[in-house]
This record gives sequence, C-alpha cells and structure tokens, in this order.
Amino acid sequence: MKTILVEREHDLGQEDCQALAEDLVTKWVKRIGGRKTIDGNVVSFKHINGTRGEMIIEEDFISIEIKLGILVRSLRSVITSEINRTCDKHIGEVE
Repeated sequence: MKTILVEREHDLGQEDCQALAEDLVTKWVKRIGGRKTIDGNVVSFKHINGTRGEMIIEEDFISIEIKLGILVRSLRSVITSEINRTCDKHIGEVE
C-alpha cells in the first residue's frame, strides 16, 4: 500500500490545531465520502476504496499519514500536493 506522510510544526496550539484537523477531515469526507472518527488527539478517516489515514495533533506538531487504496494510488502526487497546499494555507509553509 502506498503511503503519504506529511509532518509539520505549527504554532496554533493543540486545541486550535485539533479543531482545524477535525474541520478539514470533515470537509474531505463530505467531498470524497467515507467516515471520520476522533480518539483523543487522533483524527482518522476511512474511505470505501481502502484509503485510510490519520492526523496526530500535538501542541506544536502535526503528523498526517494516509495509506492509499489501490484505486487511488496513481493519484499519490496529486493528493500529496493538495495536502501540502492545505497545510501551507492553514498551518504555514515549511521553512
């Protein structure tokens, strides 16, 4: 299974970053389908095509790991770019 891993430092604080992560995953699920779950500081999602991922939110760091289902593996670079653009917009660009 192809995996996308994006890790970023942030200065939002855990509570604000958690709220942002939950909102972003909600929007992604509405856009592409699937379901979202929240367990403490981990926001997870799963799609029927086998794609699943999780965002782990810490006080000053966020880790996004997505395991792509077979049907979307060819879109890995597009999905990675979209995740990075979203992080740039909401968290800040990588220095």
